[in-house]
Amino acid sequence: MLVELEGKGTLGRRLARGVRTAIRAGRLQPGDRLPAQRVLADTVGVSRNVVVAAYGALIEEGYLESRRGAGTYVCTDLPAEQTYEHGAIAFGPAPARLSKRARRLSQAFERAQPIWAPPSRRPMIDFRYGPPGFRDLPFETFCRILGRRFRRASKSHLDYGDPAGAPPLREAIARHLGRTRGVHCDASHVIVTRGTQEAVRLAAEVLLDPGDRVIMEEPGYLAARHALSAHGAHVLRGRVDAQGLSPRAIRARSAPRMVYVTPSHQFPTGVVMPLSRRLALLERAAQVNAFLFEDDYDGELRHDGHPIPSLQGLDGDGRVVYAGSFSKSLFPALRIGYLVASQALLPAFRGEKTLADAGGNTPLQLAVADFIDKGHLERHLRRTRVANQARRAALLESVRVYFGERAEIAGAGAGHHVVLWFKAIHANSAPRMRVRARDLGVGIYPIAPFYAGEPPCAGFLLGYAGLTPEQIAQGIALLAKATRETE
Repeated sequence: MLVELEGKGTLGRRLARGVRTAIRAGRLQPGDRLPAQRVLADTVGVSRNVVVAAYGALIEEGYLESRRGAGTYVCTDLPAEQTYEHGAIAFGPAPARLSKRARRLSQAFERAQPIWAPPSRRPMIDFRYGPPGFRDLPFETFCRILGRRFRRASKSHLDYGDPAGAPPLREAIARHLGRTRGVHCDASHVIVTRGTQEAVRLAAEVLLDPGDRVIMEEPGYLAARHALSAHGAHVLRGRVDAQGLSPRAIRARSAPRMVYVTPSHQFPTGVVMPLSRRLALLERAAQVNAFLFEDDYDGELRHDGHPIPSLQGLDGDGRVVYAGSFSKSLFPALRIGYLVASQALLPAFRGEKTLADAGGNTPLQLAVADFIDKGHLERHLRRTRVANQARRAALLESVRVYFGERAEIAGAGAGHHVVLWFKAIHANSAPRMRVRARDLGVGIYPIAPFYAGEPPCAGFLLGYAGLTPEQIAQGIALLAKATRETE
């Protein structure tokens, strides 16, 4: 316990004054147990008799109470003349001058702040997008592998690790991406990150100077836009049509340094970019010498048609920086993602990553490598696709039954969220619809925050991986009721 010997007087009085100040400031709260007398004496550097005297004085004043055989505690009923104020010592006002980056970040967050954690009070049926179906995860298998890795961890595994990630995990990721996403890389090209968001930040640090132009999809991923804006990039909007980001957004006169794109399942609209558009995008980027940042956040979860190779797998000159994570394929709390860069970019990316941290949780990374190498991840993904197809079918059928032609589903071909559009309802009605749906026990999430401007009509992102087909049907029925009451 940190207690200062305040003011003048004997050591006992000064110590008592310090404890009294800590209580009044809220650092010690009613019911808190104080250190034993010998322990506090050693901590402060005084004799035990000094602590005995200080405790005795505070007990007489009514600040402390001694419980026989249990120690000394802050009184639950403090003296009336000394009003207890939690956090009485307040920090002063923030410095008048923040960094340019901090000011840019504050401005970006004025409109909308990305928050990934679920709300403290969740609705009965929550169509929250983002998290996977936790019930689908072979959690016992994962925990068994994880426990084995921690039980057998060597001293080197408990020490600082390679900032780029444990070599076995990088090797497993490279093999997995080659098999499932057509990514051309080996372990040396892989950098393990704390999710895709860190990969965006690393790309900004390595590839962009303040003022450089970046084209982002419109609508697009809000957190990436904020990260790039905070770095000082001049973010331009690139129109998303029925095939994804249009190559025409990359203009020679205002050539960007980087283009951020989600081709395998555009976020948030869910559009899947066809092969012809991917090739056109690569060609256009080459013409203006721009990098492409490919965010493949849920490309493994394709439902319709044949898998399309990643942009990185089609790239012939190393201009694509590829990023993904295990947040959708496993679970978000894992906080493990990956960035794949060309050989020419690797020294800079490794250097920037080294500045960011001194290596991750090596036993955890080795457990994920085991999970991949033993085939558990691919088996889990196959089962997840089957389960999500049943949920998706329930969603599509329920929307057809309860809304007919009044609503339209987009983005159902991959991932585990769709967009529900109401073509005849203005976008400014979406907040009222959301409130009424929540009153009925249904959580829905407007698409508007992902637009720099205004969406064409009322639209909602509906995540379905965490719900059963029965819950989905019930939720859409209640949403239909909420819609009728707010139209």
